[in-house]
Amino acid sequence: MSDSSAPAPARLYAIILVAVFAISLSAIFIRLAEAPGIVVALYRMVFAALLLTPLTLRGMRATPFSRRTLGYTVLAGIFLAAHFATWITSLSYTTVAASVTLVTTTPLWIALFSWLFLGRPPSLGMLMGVLLAVAGGAMIGFGDLAGGSAPLLGDTLALLGALTVTAYFLLGRQAQRLGLGLTAYAGGAYAVAALVLLPLPALLR
Repeated sequence: MSDSSAPAPARLYAIILVAVFAISLSAIFIRLAEAPGIVVALYRMVFAALLLTPLTLRGMRATPFSRRTLGYTVLAGIFLAAHFATWITSLSYTTVAASVTLVTTTPLWIALFSWLFLGRPPSLGMLMGVLLAVAGGAMIGFGDLAGGSAPLLGDTLALLGALTVTAYFLLGRQAQRLGLGLTAYAGGAYAVAALVLLPLPALLR
């Protein structure tokens, strides 16, 4: 007997399509904004945290934070702040194509770090994908030297964006293994990221 509460496949595909479309356009809109990367990152985290507040509170009632899950969430929020600060800033120095290509290597870094730090070795196909992604990232970095005002700096920031969001996802995996709900984790991490980013525009003038 099927679970009537589960979303229908058509609805899932529609949600995925909208998410991919929104993510694909985000870098372009950030570039068009012509605002400092730190400022854009701050607004993004503040609005996301506010929108998630009702779901976060509901999730915290269902699965309250323990000391360990709270620690994972706070650390994840710091990495999430670093992700948006580095990746969005990278768009000021390199091309949109290079930045997005490098930052979306995240799944491959997740596979690699899960193997190195969590003892979960990837399959041969996944390992080949990691090596191919690293090689492709290097080719983009060398081939994009003429694009943007400081492409090497921009590509490095985009790669840091991929690595820091990898840490965010891996910390979330550990927190959820300890029983923390997804909404409590995501909302808490977004709130922490907003607080971390809040003083940076003033400090960096």
